[in-house]
Amino acid sequence: MMTFWIASLALVLIVLLSVAIPVYRQKASSAQADRDALNKALYQDRLAELNEENEEGMVADQAAMITELQRTLLDDVPEGSKETETQRGGKAWLWGCSLIAVVASYAIYMQVGGFNAVTTWHETAARLPELSQRLMTEDEQPLSDQELADLTLALRTRLHEKPNDAMGWLLLGRLGMASRDVDMATSSMENALRLAPERFETQFGFTQAMLLSGDSFDSERGRRMLSQLLQSEPHNLQVLSLAAFDAYEQQDFLSAIALWSRMRAQLDVNDPRAVMLDRSIAQAQSSMTGDPVLLSVQVELGEDVVIPTQGALIVTAHTSDGAPMPVAAKRLPLSAFPVTVPLRNSDSMMQGRSLADLDEMLIRVRIDSDGNVGTKENDLFGESLTVSQGDEVKVKIDHHFGS
Repeated sequence: MMTFWIASLALVLIVLLSVAIPVYRQKASSAQADRDALNKALYQDRLAELNEENEEGMVADQAAMITELQRTLLDDVPEGSKETETQRGGKAWLWGCSLIAVVASYAIYMQVGGFNAVTTWHETAARLPELSQRLMTEDEQPLSDQELADLTLALRTRLHEKPNDAMGWLLLGRLGMASRDVDMATSSMENALRLAPERFETQFGFTQAMLLSGDSFDSERGRRMLSQLLQSEPHNLQVLSLAAFDAYEQQDFLSAIALWSRMRAQLDVNDPRAVMLDRSIAQAQSSMTGDPVLLSVQVELGEDVVIPTQGALIVTAHTSDGAPMPVAAKRLPLSAFPVTVPLRNSDSMMQGRSLADLDEMLIRVRIDSDGNVGTKENDLFGESLTVSQGDEVKVKIDHHFGS
Protein backbone atom coordinates (compact mmCIF):
# COMPACT_ATOMS: atom_id res chain seq x y z
CA MET A 1 0.00 0.00 0.00
CA MET A 2 2.88 2.39 0.80
CA THR A 3 4.30 1.76 -2.67
CA PHE A 4 1.00 2.89 -4.17
CA TRP A 5 1.03 6.21 -2.29
CA ILE A 6 4.66 6.93 -3.13
CA ALA A 7 4.15 6.11 -6.80
CA SER A 8 0.94 8.13 -7.08
CA LEU A 9 2.50 11.20 -5.39
CA ALA A 10 5.52 10.99 -7.68
CA LEU A 11 3.21 10.81 -10.69
CA VAL A 12 1.23 13.84 -9.49
CA LEU A 13 4.44 15.86 -8.98
CA ILE A 14 5.63 15.00 -12.48
CA VAL A 15 2.30 16.15 -13.95
CA LEU A 16 2.35 19.42 -11.95
CA LEU A 17 5.93 20.20 -12.94
CA SER A 18 5.16 19.49 -16.58
CA VAL A 19 2.46 22.19 -16.38
CA ALA A 20 4.20 24.70 -14.08
CA ILE A 21 7.61 24.88 -15.80
CA PRO A 22 6.27 25.92 -19.24
CA VAL A 23 3.98 28.48 -17.57
CA TYR A 24 6.88 30.07 -15.66
CA ARG A 25 9.05 30.10 -18.75
CA GLN A 26 6.31 31.74 -20.76
CA LYS A 27 5.82 34.42 -18.12
CA ALA A 28 9.56 35.13 -17.92
CA SER A 29 9.81 35.40 -21.70
CA SER A 30 6.79 37.72 -21.78
CA ALA A 31 8.27 39.99 -19.08
CA GLN A 32 11.58 40.24 -20.95
CA ALA A 33 9.81 41.05 -24.19
CA ASP A 34 7.76 43.80 -22.49
CA ARG A 35 10.90 45.35 -21.01
CA ASP A 36 12.71 45.41 -24.35
CA ALA A 37 9.73 47.01 -26.03
CA LEU A 38 9.52 49.68 -23.31
CA ASN A 39 13.24 50.49 -23.62
CA LYS A 40 12.97 50.80 -27.37
CA ALA A 41 9.96 53.13 -27.10
CA LEU A 42 11.70 55.36 -24.57
CA TYR A 43 14.85 55.43 -26.65
CA GLN A 44 12.94 56.46 -29.78
CA ASP A 45 11.05 59.21 -27.92
CA ARG A 46 14.22 60.66 -26.42
CA LEU A 47 16.02 60.45 -29.75
CA ALA A 48 13.21 62.40 -31.43
CA GLU A 49 13.48 65.09 -28.74
CA LEU A 50 17.26 65.42 -29.31
CA ASN A 51 16.71 65.85 -33.04
CA GLU A 52 14.20 68.64 -32.41
CA GLU A 53 16.54 70.37 -29.92
CA ASN A 54 19.44 70.03 -32.34
CA GLU A 55 17.40 71.70 -35.12
CA GLU A 56 16.57 74.57 -32.76
CA GLY A 57 20.26 74.93 -31.89
CA MET A 58 19.85 73.93 -28.32
CA VAL A 59 22.32 70.96 -28.47
CA ALA A 60 26.06 71.54 -28.53
CA ASP A 61 27.25 67.94 -29.16
CA GLN A 62 24.43 65.77 -30.51
CA ALA A 63 26.61 62.67 -31.10
CA ALA A 64 27.86 62.58 -27.51
CA MET A 65 24.34 62.92 -26.17
CA ILE A 66 23.09 60.09 -28.37
CA THR A 67 25.89 57.86 -27.07
CA GLU A 68 25.00 58.76 -23.49
CA LEU A 69 21.32 58.11 -24.25
CA GLN A 70 22.13 54.67 -25.58
CA ARG A 71 24.07 53.83 -22.42
CA THR A 72 21.59 55.10 -19.81
CA LEU A 73 18.14 54.56 -21.27
CA LEU A 74 18.49 50.76 -21.26
CA ASP A 75 18.49 50.90 -17.43
CA ASP A 76 15.91 53.64 -17.21
CA VAL A 77 12.87 51.33 -16.80
CA PRO A 78 9.91 52.33 -14.59
CA GLU A 79 9.37 50.26 -11.43
CA GLY A 80 7.52 47.08 -12.28
CA SER A 81 5.52 46.91 -9.05
CA LYS A 82 2.31 46.20 -10.89
CA GLU A 83 4.00 43.54 -13.01
CA THR A 84 5.53 41.89 -9.90
CA GLU A 85 2.18 41.76 -8.16
CA THR A 86 0.67 40.17 -11.24
CA GLN A 87 3.39 37.55 -11.31
CA ARG A 88 2.89 36.83 -7.63
CA GLY A 89 -0.86 36.53 -8.16
CA GLY A 90 -0.21 34.12 -11.03
CA LYS A 91 2.00 31.98 -8.82
CA ALA A 92 -0.61 31.84 -6.07
CA TRP A 93 -3.31 30.94 -8.61
CA LEU A 94 -1.13 28.18 -10.07
CA TRP A 95 -0.33 26.64 -6.69
CA GLY A 96 -3.93 26.92 -5.53
CA CYS A 97 -5.22 25.18 -8.64
CA SER A 98 -2.55 22.50 -8.25
CA LEU A 99 -3.57 21.81 -4.66
CA ILE A 100 -7.24 21.63 -5.61
CA ALA A 101 -6.40 19.26 -8.47
CA VAL A 102 -4.44 16.93 -6.17
CA VAL A 103 -7.13 16.84 -3.46
CA ALA A 104 -9.93 16.39 -5.99
CA SER A 105 -8.07 13.59 -7.79
CA TYR A 106 -7.54 11.55 -4.63
CA ALA A 107 -11.10 12.21 -3.43
CA ILE A 108 -12.60 11.04 -6.73
CA TYR A 109 -10.33 7.98 -6.80
CA MET A 110 -11.39 6.94 -3.31
CA GLN A 111 -15.06 7.27 -4.27
CA VAL A 112 -15.20 5.68 -7.72
CA GLY A 113 -11.76 4.10 -8.14
CA GLY A 114 -10.33 0.85 -6.83
CA PHE A 115 -9.11 2.17 -3.48
CA ASN A 116 -11.52 0.05 -1.40
CA ALA A 117 -10.82 -3.01 -3.54
CA VAL A 118 -7.07 -2.54 -3.18
CA THR A 119 -7.41 -2.10 0.59
CA THR A 120 -9.54 -5.26 0.86
CA TRP A 121 -7.04 -7.13 -1.30
CA HIS A 122 -4.13 -6.27 1.02
CA GLU A 123 -6.17 -7.08 4.13
CA THR A 124 -7.16 -10.44 2.64
CA ALA A 125 -3.57 -11.26 1.68
CA ALA A 126 -2.54 -10.60 5.29
CA ARG A 127 -5.11 -13.21 6.45
CA LEU A 128 -3.54 -16.05 4.45
CA PRO A 129 -2.05 -17.93 7.46
CA GLU A 130 -5.34 -17.73 9.38
CA LEU A 131 -7.51 -18.85 6.44
CA SER A 132 -5.11 -21.68 5.56
CA GLN A 133 -5.25 -22.96 9.12
CA ARG A 134 -9.05 -22.75 9.07
CA LEU A 135 -9.12 -24.78 5.86
CA MET A 136 -7.00 -27.53 7.45
CA THR A 137 -9.36 -27.72 10.47
CA GLU A 138 -12.56 -27.27 8.47
CA ASP A 139 -14.50 -29.78 10.56
CA GLU A 140 -14.24 -27.48 13.58
CA GLN A 141 -15.09 -24.19 11.88
CA PRO A 142 -15.94 -24.53 8.17
CA LEU A 143 -15.03 -21.70 5.81
CA SER A 144 -17.85 -19.73 4.26
CA ASP A 145 -18.06 -19.15 0.51
CA GLN A 146 -16.72 -15.61 1.01
CA GLU A 147 -13.80 -16.88 3.08
CA LEU A 148 -13.01 -19.48 0.42
CA ALA A 149 -12.98 -16.67 -2.16
CA ASP A 150 -10.77 -14.59 0.16
CA LEU A 151 -8.38 -17.52 0.60
CA THR A 152 -8.17 -17.97 -3.16
CA LEU A 153 -7.36 -14.26 -3.61
CA ALA A 154 -4.76 -14.34 -0.84
CA LEU A 155 -3.11 -17.42 -2.33
CA ARG A 156 -2.99 -15.89 -5.80
CA THR A 157 -1.31 -12.81 -4.31
CA ARG A 158 1.21 -14.94 -2.41
CA LEU A 159 1.99 -17.04 -5.49
CA HIS A 160 2.45 -13.91 -7.60
CA GLU A 161 5.16 -12.83 -5.13
CA LYS A 162 6.56 -16.37 -4.60
CA PRO A 163 5.80 -18.42 -7.72
CA ASN A 164 8.05 -21.32 -6.60
CA ASP A 165 5.91 -22.23 -3.57
CA ALA A 166 4.84 -25.81 -4.40
CA MET A 167 2.58 -26.18 -1.37
CA GLY A 168 0.86 -22.89 -2.22
CA TRP A 169 0.07 -24.18 -5.72
CA LEU A 170 -1.16 -27.44 -4.20
CA LEU A 171 -3.54 -25.62 -1.87
CA LEU A 172 -4.79 -23.40 -4.70
CA GLY A 173 -5.42 -26.52 -6.78
CA ARG A 174 -7.48 -28.05 -3.97
CA LEU A 175 -9.51 -24.86 -3.76
CA GLY A 176 -10.06 -25.06 -7.51
CA MET A 177 -11.40 -28.61 -7.20
CA ALA A 178 -13.64 -27.61 -4.30
CA SER A 179 -15.13 -24.74 -6.31
CA ARG A 180 -15.33 -26.79 -9.55
CA ASP A 181 -12.91 -24.42 -11.28
CA VAL A 182 -11.28 -27.00 -13.56
CA ASP A 183 -8.80 -24.63 -15.19
CA MET A 184 -7.51 -23.30 -11.87
CA ALA A 185 -7.31 -26.81 -10.40
CA THR A 186 -5.40 -28.40 -13.27
CA SER A 187 -2.98 -25.53 -13.87
CA SER A 188 -2.23 -25.17 -10.14
CA MET A 189 -1.65 -28.90 -9.67
CA GLU A 190 0.65 -28.99 -12.69
CA ASN A 191 2.71 -26.18 -11.17
CA ALA A 192 2.86 -28.00 -7.83
CA LEU A 193 3.99 -31.24 -9.48
CA ARG A 194 6.60 -29.40 -11.56
CA LEU A 195 8.07 -27.78 -8.45
CA ALA A 196 7.93 -30.86 -6.19
CA PRO A 197 7.63 -33.98 -8.40
CA GLU A 198 8.88 -36.34 -5.68
CA ARG A 199 6.24 -35.47 -3.04
CA PHE A 200 3.22 -37.72 -2.61
CA GLU A 201 0.90 -34.76 -1.97
CA THR A 202 1.66 -33.14 -5.31
CA GLN A 203 1.49 -36.45 -7.19
CA PHE A 204 -1.88 -37.29 -5.66
CA GLY A 205 -3.25 -33.77 -6.14
CA PHE A 206 -2.24 -33.78 -9.80
CA THR A 207 -3.87 -37.20 -10.28
CA GLN A 208 -7.12 -35.99 -8.70
CA ALA A 209 -7.24 -32.87 -10.86
CA MET A 210 -6.59 -34.81 -14.05
CA LEU A 211 -9.27 -37.42 -13.33
CA LEU A 212 -11.85 -34.78 -12.43
CA SER A 213 -11.11 -32.45 -15.35
CA GLY A 214 -13.54 -34.14 -17.74
CA ASP A 215 -11.02 -34.02 -20.57
CA SER A 216 -10.13 -37.42 -22.08
CA PHE A 217 -6.45 -36.53 -22.53
CA ASP A 218 -6.15 -35.27 -18.94
CA SER A 219 -8.02 -38.33 -17.63
CA GLU A 220 -5.57 -40.64 -19.35
CA ARG A 221 -2.63 -38.75 -17.80
CA GLY A 222 -4.31 -39.07 -14.43
CA ARG A 223 -4.81 -42.83 -14.79
CA ARG A 224 -1.15 -43.33 -15.67
CA MET A 225 -0.14 -41.44 -12.54
CA LEU A 226 -2.75 -43.35 -10.49
CA SER A 227 -1.30 -46.68 -11.66
CA GLN A 228 2.14 -45.56 -10.47
CA LEU A 229 0.70 -44.48 -7.10
CA LEU A 230 -1.03 -47.84 -6.62
CA GLN A 231 2.32 -49.56 -7.10
CA SER A 232 4.24 -47.23 -4.78
CA GLU A 233 1.46 -46.78 -2.17
CA PRO A 234 -0.56 -50.05 -2.25
CA HIS A 235 -2.05 -49.56 1.22
CA ASN A 236 -2.75 -45.80 1.06
CA LEU A 237 -6.47 -45.25 1.65
CA GLN A 238 -6.54 -42.04 -0.39
CA VAL A 239 -5.05 -43.77 -3.41
CA LEU A 240 -7.33 -46.82 -3.06
CA SER A 241 -10.40 -44.61 -2.71
CA LEU A 242 -9.54 -42.55 -5.79
CA ALA A 243 -8.83 -45.71 -7.80
CA ALA A 244 -12.12 -47.28 -6.67
CA PHE A 245 -14.06 -44.15 -7.56
CA ASP A 246 -12.48 -44.00 -11.01
CA ALA A 247 -13.16 -47.72 -11.60
CA TYR A 248 -16.81 -47.23 -10.62
CA GLU A 249 -17.11 -44.24 -12.97
CA GLN A 250 -15.67 -46.42 -15.75
CA GLN A 251 -18.31 -49.09 -14.86
CA ASP A 252 -15.56 -51.50 -13.86
CA PHE A 253 -17.62 -52.65 -10.87
CA LEU A 254 -15.51 -55.70 -10.01
CA SER A 255 -12.37 -53.56 -9.66
CA ALA A 256 -14.27 -50.98 -7.59
CA ILE A 257 -15.56 -53.69 -5.23
CA ALA A 258 -12.09 -55.18 -4.88
CA LEU A 259 -10.52 -51.80 -4.07
CA TRP A 260 -13.22 -50.84 -1.55
CA SER A 261 -12.90 -54.28 0.07
CA ARG A 262 -9.15 -53.71 0.46
CA MET A 263 -9.91 -50.42 2.18
CA ARG A 264 -12.54 -52.05 4.40
CA ALA A 265 -10.05 -54.66 5.60
CA GLN A 266 -7.62 -51.94 6.78
CA LEU A 267 -10.11 -50.03 8.95
CA ASP A 268 -10.59 -50.46 12.68
CA VAL A 269 -13.71 -52.10 14.00
CA ASN A 270 -15.44 -48.86 14.99
CA ASP A 271 -14.21 -46.66 12.14
CA PRO A 272 -17.25 -44.74 10.79
CA ARG A 273 -15.83 -44.90 7.26
CA ALA A 274 -16.64 -48.62 7.19
CA VAL A 275 -20.34 -47.84 6.84
CA MET A 276 -19.75 -45.73 3.75
CA LEU A 277 -17.55 -48.42 2.24
CA ASP A 278 -20.24 -51.04 2.80
CA ARG A 279 -22.74 -48.82 1.03
CA SER A 280 -20.36 -48.24 -1.86
CA ILE A 281 -19.71 -51.97 -2.24
CA ALA A 282 -23.45 -52.68 -2.15
CA GLN A 283 -24.09 -50.02 -4.75
CA ALA A 284 -21.42 -51.46 -7.04
CA GLN A 285 -22.83 -54.98 -6.61
CA SER A 286 -26.30 -53.66 -7.40
CA SER A 287 -25.08 -51.87 -10.50
CA MET A 288 -23.25 -55.00 -11.62
CA THR A 289 -26.18 -57.44 -11.19
CA GLY A 290 -29.04 -55.18 -12.15
CA ASP A 291 -30.69 -56.04 -8.83
CA PRO A 292 -31.20 -52.66 -7.12
CA VAL A 293 -30.87 -52.14 -3.40
CA LEU A 294 -34.36 -51.63 -1.93
CA LEU A 295 -33.25 -51.09 1.65
CA SER A 296 -29.91 -50.43 3.38
CA VAL A 297 -29.71 -51.64 6.95
CA GLN A 298 -26.95 -50.28 9.17
CA VAL A 299 -26.33 -52.66 12.03
CA GLU A 300 -24.77 -51.28 15.21
CA LEU A 301 -23.86 -52.81 18.55
CA GLY A 302 -25.25 -51.60 21.83
CA GLU A 303 -23.08 -50.85 24.83
CA ASP A 304 -21.55 -53.82 26.64
CA VAL A 305 -22.45 -56.18 23.79
CA VAL A 306 -19.74 -58.80 23.25
CA ILE A 307 -19.48 -60.35 19.80
CA PRO A 308 -19.09 -64.14 19.90
CA THR A 309 -15.96 -65.65 18.43
CA GLN A 310 -18.00 -67.47 15.79
CA GLY A 311 -21.45 -67.20 14.27
CA ALA A 312 -23.34 -65.27 11.62
CA LEU A 313 -25.25 -62.05 11.18
CA ILE A 314 -28.83 -62.55 10.00
CA VAL A 315 -30.94 -59.65 8.72
CA THR A 316 -34.61 -60.24 7.94
CA ALA A 317 -37.46 -58.12 6.60
CA HIS A 318 -41.00 -58.77 7.88
CA THR A 319 -44.41 -57.37 7.12
CA SER A 320 -45.35 -54.35 9.22
CA ASP A 321 -47.65 -56.45 11.45
CA GLY A 322 -44.59 -58.32 12.75
CA ALA A 323 -45.33 -61.75 11.25
CA PRO A 324 -42.57 -64.20 12.24
CA MET A 325 -42.04 -65.52 8.72
CA PRO A 326 -39.65 -63.14 6.92
CA VAL A 327 -40.33 -61.90 3.40
CA ALA A 328 -36.60 -61.47 2.76
CA ALA A 329 -33.44 -62.48 4.60
CA LYS A 330 -29.69 -62.23 4.29
CA ARG A 331 -27.03 -64.18 6.18
CA LEU A 332 -23.50 -62.78 6.48
CA PRO A 333 -20.37 -63.87 8.36
CA LEU A 334 -19.53 -61.82 11.42
CA SER A 335 -17.29 -58.84 10.73
CA ALA A 336 -16.48 -55.45 12.17
CA PHE A 337 -19.39 -53.30 13.34
CA PRO A 338 -21.13 -51.10 12.37
CA VAL A 339 -21.88 -52.79 9.08
CA THR A 340 -24.32 -51.88 6.31
CA VAL A 341 -26.35 -54.72 4.81
CA PRO A 342 -28.21 -54.14 1.50
CA LEU A 343 -31.51 -55.95 0.89
CA ARG A 344 -32.67 -56.68 -2.67
CA ASN A 345 -35.40 -58.59 -4.42
CA SER A 346 -32.99 -61.49 -4.78
CA ASP A 347 -33.08 -61.85 -0.98
CA SER A 348 -36.84 -62.61 -1.04
CA MET A 349 -37.88 -65.95 0.53
CA MET A 350 -41.64 -66.31 -0.11
CA GLN A 351 -43.02 -67.79 -3.31
CA GLY A 352 -45.03 -65.18 -5.20
CA ARG A 353 -44.10 -62.34 -2.84
CA SER A 354 -41.01 -60.21 -3.03
CA LEU A 355 -39.45 -57.46 -0.97
CA ALA A 356 -40.53 -54.95 -3.64
CA ASP A 357 -44.18 -55.71 -2.77
CA LEU A 358 -43.80 -54.28 0.74
CA ASP A 359 -44.46 -50.57 1.16
CA GLU A 360 -43.76 -50.80 4.89
CA MET A 361 -41.86 -53.42 6.87
CA LEU A 362 -40.02 -54.30 10.08
CA ILE A 363 -36.32 -55.17 10.10
CA ARG A 364 -34.97 -57.68 12.59
CA VAL A 365 -31.29 -58.38 13.14
CA ARG A 366 -29.67 -61.11 15.21
CA ILE A 367 -26.28 -62.66 15.75
CA ASP A 368 -26.57 -66.45 15.53
CA SER A 369 -23.87 -67.89 17.74
CA ASP A 370 -24.27 -71.63 17.09
CA GLY A 371 -24.85 -71.71 13.32
CA ASN A 372 -28.36 -73.11 13.67
CA VAL A 373 -31.07 -70.66 12.63
CA GLY A 374 -33.68 -72.81 14.34
CA THR A 375 -32.24 -72.25 17.79
CA LYS A 376 -32.33 -68.75 19.25
CA GLU A 377 -31.00 -69.29 22.74
CA ASN A 378 -28.09 -66.94 23.54
CA ASP A 379 -28.58 -65.10 20.23
CA LEU A 380 -28.19 -61.31 20.28
CA PHE A 381 -31.10 -59.39 18.86
CA GLY A 382 -32.31 -55.99 17.59
CA GLU A 383 -35.42 -54.67 15.81
CA SER A 384 -36.38 -51.49 13.93
CA LEU A 385 -39.54 -49.46 13.89
CA THR A 386 -41.74 -49.54 10.79
CA VAL A 387 -39.76 -48.41 7.76
CA SER A 388 -40.36 -47.90 4.03
CA GLN A 389 -38.43 -48.85 0.91
CA GLY A 390 -35.48 -46.56 0.20
CA ASP A 391 -35.01 -45.62 3.86
CA GLU A 392 -31.60 -45.81 5.49
CA VAL A 393 -32.39 -47.98 8.49
CA LYS A 394 -30.33 -48.22 11.68
CA VAL A 395 -30.83 -51.21 13.95
CA LYS A 396 -28.97 -51.64 17.23
CA ILE A 397 -28.24 -55.09 18.60
CA ASP A 398 -28.61 -54.49 22.32
CA HIS A 399 -30.24 -57.51 24.01
CA HIS A 400 -30.51 -61.28 23.98
CA PHE A 401 -33.35 -62.95 22.16
CA GLY A 402 -36.48 -63.16 24.28
CA SER A 403 -35.25 -60.66 26.91
